[in-house]
Amino acid sequence: MTNQDLNNTTTIVAPMTPMMAAAIIGIRISGTEALEALALFQPHQRGHGHGGEHGGEHDGEHDGEQHAPQQIWRPEPRKSVYALFQSRGNTDGTDNTDGTDNTNVRDDVVLTYYPAPNSYTGEDTLEVFFHGNPMVVQTAMDALLTLQLPSGKHMKPAEGGEFTKRAFLNGRITLSEAEAVDNFIHASSIPALENSYDRMHGATRKGVDVIINDVIELATMVEALIEFPDDTEGEQDFTNIAKHLQQLQQTLQNLVNIYDQTRFVQTGLSVAIVGKPNVGKSSLMNKILGYNRAIVSHHAGTTRDFIKEQILIRGVPVAFIDTAGLRGTENKIEQEGIQATYQQLKQCHIAIGMFDVSKPMDEYDRKLVNMLKKQPHILVGNKIDLATHKNTENTENTGHSNSITFDATITLADNASTQTQHNQSYQQVITLLEKFLQDGVQIYQKNIISSSRERDVFLRSAKLVAGVVEMVNEGGLDMVAFELHTVKTELSRITGRDYTDDILNNIFANFCIGK
Repeated sequence: MTNQDLNNTTTIVAPMTPMMAAAIIGIRISGTEALEALALFQPHQRGHGHGGEHGGEHDGEHDGEQHAPQQIWRPEPRKSVYALFQSRGNTDGTDNTDGTDNTNVRDDVVLTYYPAPNSYTGEDTLEVFFHGNPMVVQTAMDALLTLQLPSGKHMKPAEGGEFTKRAFLNGRITLSEAEAVDNFIHASSIPALENSYDRMHGATRKGVDVIINDVIELATMVEALIEFPDDTEGEQDFTNIAKHLQQLQQTLQNLVNIYDQTRFVQTGLSVAIVGKPNVGKSSLMNKILGYNRAIVSHHAGTTRDFIKEQILIRGVPVAFIDTAGLRGTENKIEQEGIQATYQQLKQCHIAIGMFDVSKPMDEYDRKLVNMLKKQPHILVGNKIDLATHKNTENTENTGHSNSITFDATITLADNASTQTQHNQSYQQVITLLEKFLQDGVQIYQKNIISSSRERDVFLRSAKLVAGVVEMVNEGGLDMVAFELHTVKTELSRITGRDYTDDILNNIFANFCIGK
């Protein structure tokens, strides 16, 4: 814990929704003086107001008049109130930040008061919804930021993620739950939404608590074995400790592996289509997309830079990347394109390696096969309709070395026979990608990691435990209990029981304004 001010007296305000023309735009105000904002609002009396735009209990038309209350009114907590916003010049006599005078700007709003400590931030909070004209909301923001508060201060614009940061600092959520909020907002697939929702509601905290309890139990066993050797079963206890430590290390490493292998479920899957020139990379991409995105030509080297387009497969965004063909060339521009191909190959989640089965295998085919062995991949043999053999199974072809076993053999030629097109359709590739996605989603359901920060903590903890395992295997227990307490401290960083200002700043720097 740092010396961050948990009783921050500065009241903050920010739009919760984009500042663009829409049905509604909402703002959030949080802090000890949040209710002072009500000086700019007056509740409509029953029988007055614009009929039902925000669902308030009222009828008829208001007369356009506002009578400022003698003292700031207090709405009933957690009950929506239909009110009039009216600003007649800034309260300190100055103009707006853009130099304009916000005289007599009015809107009918719905506002809700959430008292501390049972609000999103743990502080007094107001949420106000305006009609969706950005000029009205900017007028309200200007008026709020120039409002003279009893403390002598002014409200300040909230920074990105500051509301959620205050929720953490005020004990409303853990740090892992805060990171899950950001994951939920940016989730690119339904499985990612489902998983991040569970983490928002404590899945990571519960998982970490179980692991920490195991660490504490192991430390207790070690301390008992050291301090009371006559009261223990000696060698048996020693063996049990070593076994449990290995299981703990494996648990931690598995969590890291799950995150690494299935990150694409949260962010979307990237698929690089790679191979020599004229093996059908661009044609495959066009077939998958359903329209001609990439130029197809019989001239080698048509694609000089990578082309990227995205579609949905099983609810997950999949970005297909058509790349420059791999070959030797003296053309500087084409060389740069080939370097970009290698870069995309390294960065993608899965690669489609394409080969022309009607021609013999060469050094560039062999190099690509060796590179693909290092990562998830699909080997596709194209131009099966031109191959010299009769075999249409997904196995070796007589043109290529028998060392290649294709996952799919296809033809993309429009003039191939109907039977060949049916049996060797590019849909084979889609089916293999769907299987890859389905397996990844199934594994991802076990994920409890929200960020690279949490992933690094689990990895460091796994390495610490590995070191402890070595100590035990070497027959020493003196430092084991101490190292296990170090593991416990490390794991506590995930939920924020131990943190620094830099960690908080890094986490919330990526949050949107108003969250």
